[in-house]
Amino acid sequence: MHDANESKPPRRPRSGPVGFLCALLAASTAVAAPVTFDFDSGLPLLQVYATLPVDQTSGGVTAHFQPGEASVFSVQDTASLFSGLVLSPFSGKFLVPGDANTNGVGGLLEIRFSQLVSSIEFPFATIQVPPIETETPITLDAYSGSLSLPPVGVTNVAGIYGGLGGHDTWPTGLLRFRSPTPFNRVRIYIPTLQAPPPGGQATDFLIDSVTVDPAGGATCSIAGAPSPAGGGEIIGEGGYSVGVDATLLAQPHLGYVFKGWYENGNLIATNNPYSFVAREDRVLTALLAPVSYLLKVGSSPAAGGSVTPSGVMSVPAGSRVKLNASPAPGFLLVGWRQGAGLLSATNRVGSAPTLQFTPDANLTVIAEFARGASLTLSANPPEGGELDGGGLYLPGAPVTVSARPSPGFRFAGWSDATGTLTAASDTFTWSLSGAASLVGRFAPMLTLSQEASQGLSVTWPRATPDYVLLEAATPDAPQWVPVQASPSLVGGARQVIVFPDGGARYFRLGNGTP
Repeated sequence: MHDANESKPPRRPRSGPVGFLCALLAASTAVAAPVTFDFDSGLPLLQVYATLPVDQTSGGVTAHFQPGEASVFSVQDTASLFSGLVLSPFSGKFLVPGDANTNGVGGLLEIRFSQLVSSIEFPFATIQVPPIETETPITLDAYSGSLSLPPVGVTNVAGIYGGLGGHDTWPTGLLRFRSPTPFNRVRIYIPTLQAPPPGGQATDFLIDSVTVDPAGGATCSIAGAPSPAGGGEIIGEGGYSVGVDATLLAQPHLGYVFKGWYENGNLIATNNPYSFVAREDRVLTALLAPVSYLLKVGSSPAAGGSVTPSGVMSVPAGSRVKLNASPAPGFLLVGWRQGAGLLSATNRVGSAPTLQFTPDANLTVIAEFARGASLTLSANPPEGGELDGGGLYLPGAPVTVSARPSPGFRFAGWSDATGTLTAASDTFTWSLSGAASLVGRFAPMLTLSQEASQGLSVTWPRATPDYVLLEAATPDAPQWVPVQASPSLVGGARQVIVFPDGGARYFRLGNGTP
């Protein structure tokens, strides 16, 4: 049902005065010149790998090339097919079965002309699949109007190896068909004439330079225009013979949707494509409305964080959306999910705090948050070194911590809140299941040097007031005793000068740290 409030395209005047239905009179006896569609010079210009359907207009006649059931055709040239291809009757661009990604799916091609024609001819090649040795025929059925009616004529011909060029890659030939009954549609195909031999019968063909003889008679101009102008393209415009079927197809650009066909400001059809019998000059306008998608954005749980922007919003098709997730204190972003349900590999659409995408449908996007597990790191003594890896983590996530001793210290291990040694390496990884704390233990190192007074200088870092210098006669002595001399503060170190008494003496620092 048409909405009276729906925006209408601007009214365009009917071309031609009342009473003159066509550009040419039916009684005209002038002989029209042949028209050729070579896929190089027609309009619009076609790019290599353009996939059918396509329209080509030449000499005032429009030809609509449409692949048949389960077929794919595209516009290519010898360079785009493969190196060394020889097709002497072909030039420039031509129609090839398949496209840039597929091959061998071009068994049926339909061509619809905007005007009645009396003849058609074109060079062709059939793709032979070994071990086929007999050239495969190509068949053409010609129709006047509907394909449901019997054809006005049928012909077939087989190409031959070397028939036109001498050294062609596949069999080539020239198909010609002329009918006393004008026609405007043809179906070109390779029939299955017999059981295929091992390896299969050739079922694909290539054609170029389709030439037709317009039958003459009255023609009408059928024009189409998208509204707005940048909303899409119209296929099927051109001059049509009076009494033949004309078909206009509106192809909306990204972000637009077809709403209806208008003529002189009035809605006349909502189907697309729109077919009708050409009887007079007509100008039809396709109304193309901008598309927008409904986007719902939120967070789960609600207390876990916020998303900017959030809520329900309308997003024009083709627009880029940027969402930013901000976790609440004590929470972390787990990831973004699309739709309802728990976050999983199948609905996860991102894990970074910023998510950017272009909607192509109505969407629900949720930022999933989870309460984090805190890891607290402390150094003992604080001056002994630096620790990395503390912070907030998702429960169960792997966590790596590392320690870097300060000058004069060595790393002595990691201990938990109870003082139990958990790891000796300065770097280690484990799975954090909940809140935890680790102490990175550092021990001062002794430095020995000979003094000018023949004494021995023993120094260690100054920031160790709880450490005492111990000595023993052997390194494995069961008991170590404190050195009698009191340490002095020299620069950034504690120093004791000891004098050898003729025997070996061993020193270490003690405060319960080995």
